Amino acid sequence: MSRGRELESARVGKLRGSVLEVAEVGVPVVVTLHPSAVLRAGDRRAERRAELVDDLTLVREHIAR
Repeated sequence: MSRGRELESARVGKLRGSVLEVAEVGVPVVVTLHPSAVLRAGDRRAERRAELVDDLTLVREHIAR
């Protein structure tokens, strides 16, 4: 199975938090939550927002290299 196919069937929670190299895409990929998912998270909104911020910080750090 190609990495791209593997990513199609994986869950966001399992993929987030790292920079992925996907040959089919040709650029580094960071999987994160959609901002609307944070807004709909109810009691877990603060937790989801922190995850989103962590992912965006990872992107910023990767770009700054």
